Amino acid sequence: MDVHLRWDGVDVYCSIDGKWQQLLGIHVREFTEYWDRNAPADLKGYAPPFVISLFVPGMIQIWSGLLISTAKDWSVLVGPLSNFPQSKNYATFEGIIETDTFKPCPLFINMRLLTTNREILIPKSKPLFQVRPVRRECYAEDALKHFEYEGLEPREGNRGSMSEENWSGFRSTLRTVDSPARTPGAYGAVRRRRARREAG
Repeated sequence: MDVHLRWDGVDVYCSIDGKWQQLLGIHVREFTEYWDRNAPADLKGYAPPFVISLFVPGMIQIWSGLLISTAKDWSVLVGPLSNFPQSKNYATFEGIIETDTFKPCPLFINMRLLTTNREILIPKSKPLFQVRPVRRECYAEDALKHFEYEGLEPREGNRGSMSEENWSGFRSTLRTVDSPARTPGAYGAVRRRRARREAG
């Protein structure tokens, strides 16, 4: 369903059947009935809301209607669509959810409304967010340790930065007057060849 919102800088309002009211939580009636027919007795009446207003002014949360879980040691990164401009009226946040432990977890997105005193349409036809699987080890402390080198001088011990191998690798990433022109799409071709080799 399309979502029609308005934010006055403090409170968020939604339009339901053409009438504006303060947003507390929007439930889809058909889904609520479906939930209560299938949920255990202690969870009847607790269907996740479709849209809710969060405790921070101008922040809302939209549930996709999906529950998500992942295999052991896999999480999901939920965030805006890659290479796709966001709306001037709202922005989606990004976060990692450890869905191997907290599962099945409602798949939702947190959003900040950016414009005030005008109607904000969130259309049902436009994707809101993207989900990417992430190995937990990729954001573990050991994986995030790194070394920093400063400057372009030849590396000697802990001083300088660039080795001959670094310069050679850098040279392969760009076209210059003195080096053979790299054909467009060379990066993609190299990556596909490597993927085929690794697949065996």
